[in-house]
Amino acid sequence: MKKNIFTEKFIKRLSRIDHTDIEQYVHRLIEDRHVIQTVFDRLPEGIILVNPKGEIILANDVASDFLGINLQDQINKPVQNVIQNPSLKKFIDTHLGSEKRVLNEEFDLHTSRSRIVDLNIYPFFSDNNERAGTVLTFHDVTDKSSSDRKMFHFEKLESILKLAAGIAHEMGNPLNAVHIHTALLEKEARKCDSATRDRISSHISAIKEEISRLDHIIRKFLSAARQKNTQFSEANINTIITNLLTSMKTEFKAKNIRLSLKLANELPSTFCDADKLSQVFSNLIRNSIQAMNEGGDLNIATQFKKPGIYISISDSGTGISEADLPHIFDPFFSTKGGGSGLGLMLVLDIIREHGGKIDVNSKQGEGTTMTIFLPVRREKAQLPFNKEAST
Repeated sequence: MKKNIFTEKFIKRLSRIDHTDIEQYVHRLIEDRHVIQTVFDRLPEGIILVNPKGEIILANDVASDFLGINLQDQINKPVQNVIQNPSLKKFIDTHLGSEKRVLNEEFDLHTSRSRIVDLNIYPFFSDNNERAGTVLTFHDVTDKSSSDRKMFHFEKLESILKLAAGIAHEMGNPLNAVHIHTALLEKEARKCDSATRDRISSHISAIKEEISRLDHIIRKFLSAARQKNTQFSEANINTIITNLLTSMKTEFKAKNIRLSLKLANELPSTFCDADKLSQVFSNLIRNSIQAMNEGGDLNIATQFKKPGIYISISDSGTGISEADLPHIFDPFFSTKGGGSGLGLMLVLDIIREHGGKIDVNSKQGEGTTMTIFLPVRREKAQLPFNKEAST
């Protein structure tokens, strides 16, 4: 290996330097190293420096935080042995020795918190153009990626609903014609003898049931496409829930539903759209009722924990299979016969409009728990999906 010219000259002169001067130089180098490390640790990006052998020679605190490892304890260890995330480890192992830059490769990291990071790999070279090592930089793009995904979801949803509304509108007229002709056919059947009339009536009943089902789906489509603008005003989540439950008492009794209600005392009011949140709670509660064909337990609870309000709706119903769980919020996906697959999609969008989130825990045969988080808002909130406010 060729030596750096400056290094060669320094080594030749080292023997001529006084020991006191050498000690001062060493102290100065240590201080300079400390300054460099301090600056490194203040940078917003995670940085790891490795030598040509792939061993860590320098790393900052941000990189340690991103990877969930104290990298200062891993100095002089191969970076591939330190990285725990399998996909990240494999990627670094593949590209670490390359002389080409690798830019903007995204990875999901789950350590103290989940985040999406942008990885860049830069080889660097000495003055005599020999490989001196590699720099790995990590940039947190969680918020940007989340925003992009939300906007993509919104645009996709808007397109789907427009298409659905168009189809539903076009289906409406022929469906009305079928309904009218079925009524005429029913009238004509009354003129037939008893046996013929009974046989025709059974077919007419089946047709009317299917017309009713299609009419219900069309109304759902049009309702989804014509969602009113969100109107924020001060309201109390407990009040929204109790008002809804009062209107559902008869339904609980008829379906043999045992209700347990645990609403937090002194729950703070928040700016929200009370009508839309009532629609959210109604959809989730009715899903729970439908999952308990022979009755069961429905538990509803609220809790305030800064910075927001948690609402849990839990049932003892049939639960959701592992295969279906990732798709329950997808448009038109439904596990119920005759379901439109729009209910939970609208639930998710309303919650997102309020800056919240929803978590689902379910096991087939054991029931489902839906937990909603809504941030407490002290003033009117601008909608995340408002196109005029989007960037």
